[in-house]
Amino acid sequence: MWTGYRGRLSSCAQAVSANHRSHCSGVQPRSPTVVTEVPTPLRAASFDAWWTRTSSLAGPLAKRLAALPEHARRQLRARLTEAVRPYQTPTGLDFPGVSLLAAGRRA
Repeated sequence: MWTGYRGRLSSCAQAVSANHRSHCSGVQPRSPTVVTEVPTPLRAASFDAWWTRTSSLAGPLAKRLAALPEHARRQLRARLTEAVRPYQTPTGLDFPGVSLLAAGRRA
């Protein structure tokens, strides 16, 4: 029943499946609920493109980032640049991701 990634993500998928079976009305308790892990990578053309989008979508965090002194913003940017280095590709940044897709059968 499980496809895609293994390990911690599969444990999460199993928990979602169990929760889905026990809490969704109209789903037979013994009917199988299939949870599939679907790759959903996040891609950005550059660090600047990623950081602009990420920091502006952060809601309250965006306000806190804007309130940082300039030297603190530079330090944060340097740390983030180093942290995303493993995800750099010739075409930009490519962060791995996964979405859980659950499907069941109504009674």
